[in-house]
Amino acid sequence: MPWSSREKIHHLAQLHEESRYYRRFHHTIFTVSMTVYTGLIVLQPKLFIDTSPNLSSTALVAIKWLIPLVVLLIVPGVLTYVFINWHFVQGNVRDSIHTLQEELGFPDRYLQDTKYEGFTNKSWLERFCIGKGHIVFIALLWLLVIVNWVIFCIFSKGIVQG
Repeated sequence: MPWSSREKIHHLAQLHEESRYYRRFHHTIFTVSMTVYTGLIVLQPKLFIDTSPNLSSTALVAIKWLIPLVVLLIVPGVLTYVFINWHFVQGNVRDSIHTLQEELGFPDRYLQDTKYEGFTNKSWLERFCIGKGHIVFIALLWLLVIVNWVIFCIFSKGIVQG
């Protein structure tokens, strides 16, 4: 059964709302992760210095293996996946928006998301390279993780040897 123009317009409005939700969610995850990893850069030295004399052997094992594995490997890996996955979801929604706008006869100057035209039919690499924001998100995340890793290595060596 073909869609009426009214149904298409209603669906287009829903897609715009969905797109705003995904974008807001994406940016919230980015902001929280950047805040946490920047905070770790500031807090790590203080935590290591203040707690080092009172550490048990169990705490040393947790510091040596658990923290780097979870905080500096698993969490950034999951966040990277989230950034990429939600970029693809957002791209699919924006491709649908563009398609519906074309079907409804929007003038070219009002067509939104032209870079997402045919997004669902592009290869993984082509989809990944559309829009540079998520690439910047990922690069910043891993830069902060590497800085945290260096700080962690410096301070954890001092505790284990000290």
